[in-house]
Amino acid sequence: MPILAFIEFLAAANAIMLASAMLLNSGLQRTRARNRFAGFLFCYGWLLTTFMLVDQGWLQPTTELQLIDDAIGLLTGALFLDYFLGALGRGPMPAWAYAPVAFYVVASLLFSSFVAENIHIGHVIGVYFCYTCVATAIYMRARKFKSRKPRHLVFLLVATWLVHVAQFARLSWPSVSWIFDSVPIIGTLFLIGLTFLIMADSRTLRDYVGSVPPGPGDDTRLLEQLDSFMLNEKPYLDPQLSLESLAIALNMSSRQLSEIINGVGDSSFYDYINRYRVEEAQKLLLDASEARTSIEAVGLLVGFRARSTFYEAFRRETDQTPGEYRRTRSG
Repeated sequence: MPILAFIEFLAAANAIMLASAMLLNSGLQRTRARNRFAGFLFCYGWLLTTFMLVDQGWLQPTTELQLIDDAIGLLTGALFLDYFLGALGRGPMPAWAYAPVAFYVVASLLFSSFVAENIHIGHVIGVYFCYTCVATAIYMRARKFKSRKPRHLVFLLVATWLVHVAQFARLSWPSVSWIFDSVPIIGTLFLIGLTFLIMADSRTLRDYVGSVPPGPGDDTRLLEQLDSFMLNEKPYLDPQLSLESLAIALNMSSRQLSEIINGVGDSSFYDYINRYRVEEAQKLLLDASEARTSIEAVGLLVGFRARSTFYEAFRRETDQTPGEYRRTRSG
């Protein structure tokens, strides 16, 4: 077996073993992110394995194999985006976003010959590329609002973009052998790097799939953990923040998070979030560098979507309007 094929085989085996560990390890919480990322790894491992087998002549390229590989390629892109949404606390991906995968599978079952002749790998790469673009845009938006953005996502994004560059180069220059081999090589390096990242830091695995939430009776400590997350990550700056998205970011259920806030914090979810927004607004209103920033703009900057909500929350916390607060404290 050539050395490159051997390395590709090891990388594919690593991907499948990592996925199996995520699904079978009882010490990890069974979350949507866990299932989606494990599925992504299974798909990646499958594609790398079939490429290696066909490239070595150990597996004959048939129409059925082409259809299966193309469907799994589409599913890989969908699972990648679905996992990204969960990791950034954006909630589950809408079911319609899986439509390209479902459409391809149904069409392949009904019109296999037509699909094999008219839909080629370039179309599949194009759809996957669209999934990656959406994931990148969501990540950049998360950076803008300083909401949760696990650092391991940068590794996933960079690796995926490198794969796309190699894929498009391969489509443009199919006769150049080293470009043809670049896609599986980059995929192999990606899986090896991911394995090393997880083995080097056990926290990375928890970042990817979530850990088992603490048992009952730990509400006070969990509230402290929640407060620490709010102060350090500032997810409240995102006007789209919801109970579900924050629960996903903290690797707990929406019900558990709601009980922590209502029971120990003695407030509703939005009261709790708006308290942090008001505190942030107070800082901006007294910041000399923000003296020319309008009060309405300050409300938008700290995560409020409506002027009335901002004023109501601010008055409830300070017994003053934002304008009164700025005038009395700035003087």
